Amino acid sequence: MTEKLTVGMSRCRCSGCGHYFNSVAAFDEHRIGNIIVDGVRKKIPRRCLTVAEMDARGMVVNASGYWVREKWEGVPSLTAGEAA
Repeated sequence: MTEKLTVGMSRCRCSGCGHYFNSVAAFDEHRIGNIIVDGVRKKIPRRCLTVAEMDARGMVVNASGYWVREKWEGVPSLTAGEAA
């Protein structure tokens, strides 16, 4: 995507990987590491998922160019290769 996407409201851009996300939930899903599971903090270095890892989780880039958590029925989206 050549045009700059906008951020605001719930749309955001990750300063780590540079990808744009349609919601805070989608942004949160693409970050892993140093999380609390069953009240215990797991010592895993925090990082962004790769495009392949996001694709494997079912995340897609919507027609507007933002990553979303899942493809919606009947809504156009890009493949991970088109989004990279």
